[in-house]
Amino acid sequence: MQLSNYHSHTSLSDGHCLMEDIVSEAINCNLISMGFSEHSPVPFYSDWNMKASDITNYINKAKELKVKYASQLEIYCGLELDYFEPYNKQILALSQVEKLDYTIGSVHYMGFFADGEAFNIDNVLEKYEQGIVELFNNDPVLLYQKYYEAVIKMIEQMQPAIIGHIDKIRMFNTNNRFFNESSEEYKKAWKQVLVAAKEKGCIVELNTRGMYKFSAELSYPSSELLHAMQRMDIPVTINSDCHKAEEIVKGFDLAFNLLKDAGYTEYMQLRNGKWVGNKIL
Repeated sequence: MQLSNYHSHTSLSDGHCLMEDIVSEAINCNLISMGFSEHSPVPFYSDWNMKASDITNYINKAKELKVKYASQLEIYCGLELDYFEPYNKQILALSQVEKLDYTIGSVHYMGFFADGEAFNIDNVLEKYEQGIVELFNNDPVLLYQKYYEAVIKMIEQMQPAIIGHIDKIRMFNTNNRFFNESSEEYKKAWKQVLVAAKEKGCIVELNTRGMYKFSAELSYPSSELLHAMQRMDIPVTINSDCHKAEEIVKGFDLAFNLLKDAGYTEYMQLRNGKWVGNKIL
């Protein structure tokens, strides 16, 4: 199987390795192509987004590695762009998107707490609960509705190549702790996202990070959502969302099984700067 990964983080954002460490591991794992996708700079305090002052060095380092390892691996430079109104124009400007090979569009931020801290749904359970109580009237249904509305706006306004962890809002919802994922109301919310993804021609990633960090059942997207994507002929790629070099293909075996179970026969990869389908064996 020809492997690739386009969702990776290093110590420039919230990862725990150097850019070249990722490349070395990609070569060790026989990847044919890979991409860097640090968290984009944001115009407010964040301890996990890339600093705006690092963006030029990041792009230049990626270019250097592309040349150095050109005979062994195709390397691409992207960013995981945060969609967060009303900061989108500033985020795009800080990210120097015109110099990137591709973008991943994601929603992490869903407002600000009273003390000025941004509510990040990908933080810890206690902060997730606090966000629901303080910012969404203690109504988790309102939270997921607003989350999926934001994902739709992100797709329409940023038009990323890849939609990142499309249903990340499920991260702390094990056993339907906060909302019922089987409800028609919940399904209606994510189905509207798929309509937007199809219309804009976005690729949706099958993000394996939840599977190898928490539970084999915590794929983004869920199995049900993945089946719906396949019926709509929405293209998919597999990403590990690695924060350490050794995670670069973690969870991929499970991911391929999920794709085959959903009826997918190919997944998308960057080859010679173009997105092409690769057969699932």
